[in-house]
Amino acid sequence: LCLDLGTTTGWAYIVRGVERVSGGSQSLDGSRSEGEGYRYAMFESWLSRLCHDLGPEAIYVEDVRRHNGTSAAHVYGGLRAVAAAVAWRRRIPLIAVGVGQIKKHATGNGNADKALMVTTQQAKGRVVVDDNHADALALLDYARSHPCPPPKAKKKKPSKAAAG
Repeated sequence: LCLDLGTTTGWAYIVRGVERVSGGSQSLDGSRSEGEGYRYAMFESWLSRLCHDLGPEAIYVEDVRRHNGTSAAHVYGGLRAVAAAVAWRRRIPLIAVGVGQIKKHATGNGNADKALMVTTQQAKGRVVVDDNHADALALLDYARSHPCPPPKAKKKKPSKAAAG
């Protein structure tokens, strides 16, 4: 499951067995009257339901290091924390991939603009809802070519009796 976190969160996943790509974008824009935590509670509910229905092996997110403003940084950080908590509860990895890496993989240009990200996905025959969805689709393509490593087996500690 791949997410482009923001007030409008893009998402994409691949249906196992049929290799069908699906996704879209989810608005997380609440009104001020609903309170500051509403957006995050809504996202947690939506993401938990999505994970329950899809059973993803991992959640991939864009690793954003620079934001257009303080508000965008706060929203991203809150959504990323919620995604990490959902992944932790489901015992699946949360994998962050740099924005430049995703853009370079998708277009050959690590500084590609929104329009190029959308047209690149459309050129693959995909219906793209918006630029957030296009980014999630690009992240999905990256994830497919860089799958998450299998979980490491826990090493058994030697028992005290065997050591003595």
